[in-house]
Amino acid sequence: MESYQGLESEADYARTSEIIKKPPLATLISSERGDYDSIRNRLTHARVYSYEDKSLPDKIKTPNVAYEQHSTLSVDSWAPNIIIHELDWDDYEQQYIQTVYQDLHAEFVKLQNNKQKEIHTHIPVRYESLIASAIDAGFSPLGAFKRSIGHKIETCLVLVLGDDKHSHNQLPLFPEYGVTDGLLTIIPTVSEHCEAFFAEQQDDVAVFWSIFPVRSYTEVKHYCQEARLNNILGVGITASVIENSSQQVVGRVHLRPVVPPKVADVGYGIFPEHRGKGYATKALNLFTQWIFSEAGYVRIELGIKEGNEASERVAKSCGYVRESICPCRLKNQDGSFSTQISYAKVSPFYCDKGEKIA
Repeated sequence: MESYQGLESEADYARTSEIIKKPPLATLISSERGDYDSIRNRLTHARVYSYEDKSLPDKIKTPNVAYEQHSTLSVDSWAPNIIIHELDWDDYEQQYIQTVYQDLHAEFVKLQNNKQKEIHTHIPVRYESLIASAIDAGFSPLGAFKRSIGHKIETCLVLVLGDDKHSHNQLPLFPEYGVTDGLLTIIPTVSEHCEAFFAEQQDDVAVFWSIFPVRSYTEVKHYCQEARLNNILGVGITASVIENSSQQVVGRVHLRPVVPPKVADVGYGIFPEHRGKGYATKALNLFTQWIFSEAGYVRIELGIKEGNEASERVAKSCGYVRESICPCRLKNQDGSFSTQISYAKVSPFYCDKGEKIA
């Protein structure tokens, strides 16, 4: 019951834009996969050289609100066209933290217009809800870097305030609490799920229908550890299917944006010992509902290797329609290529002509 999408996407997920070139303020996640610690090792430490600019305030207050907050502004001397913003709170759990980017939006825009500079903000990646509020306020994820805070290494996300040249087909954050139908719950994949993901790599059926070579345990662990960061960066969503009664990881689902706006590619798989229970259909239905109703996509596509009748039955059961046959599209383990059977489903909120239903 596998769609063709395996542990990686057919497309290169790498973000190739640079944040600052000389010296680098941050190095983006590359197509080379690595676990979270490896990501942090690959990312350079921030080198911020503040220089005196009397026209640039080093603090920015939050106007017209009932709480006290000051943000720090600085400029890297190697990239004077960029103003770097960071919250000045030692404790990111302050009561009003979720509204600060909306509250500061007018100040950011004014600063951007007056100074004719890009506005970047840095947020530790563990503060997902704060990142989400920054995105809602017009920031877009750009990359990541690591820095030392005391004796700890913190991985931070770099976001840039609304600028067309940095825009990309953003993915919504899959909810941390997941989505459920009462029997199954789909939650973001984390490193603790790697045992179940690796077991699938040892299954002959999964390997046969996959378009990727078998991954080592370390590679699978890296993949699970990077899943959430890839979602934040707009790369793709990987989520784990949990059986509610046992709390076991029984499968996986994937989503990645494709080139046309509001169109996505989906993949799914149920792990060997849990097949035959109808979980693939339930998981794909549940994930599809979230993609349309919450993520706002208009069309979902999936590809299945010719001959994978079980996966085709799942797609049809979930309302996906067979659209085309693409010869020599999906790679096999022996280096040959199989025909792809292409399925798609259009959001129930849109008619076939592409018009939104009132």
